[in-house]
Amino acid sequence: MKYDALIYDCDFENIFDADDPAHQNMIRIDGLSQPEADDLCDIMTQHGVSICLLPYKE
Repeated sequence: MKYDALIYDCDFENIFDADDPAHQNMIRIDGLSQPEADDLCDIMTQHGVSICLLPYKE
């Protein structure tokens, strides 16, 4: 299993608002392994950053 990560501005109430072209407040990281995704989530949540993982099969 691989994961794509969306890191977005935590002031948004809805993740779909983060994709607003006027603000561009989202970073996408493709193809993370399970341990990489876990590490990234741990780091981001410790700093109050919102993150969404999108799992998919290789």
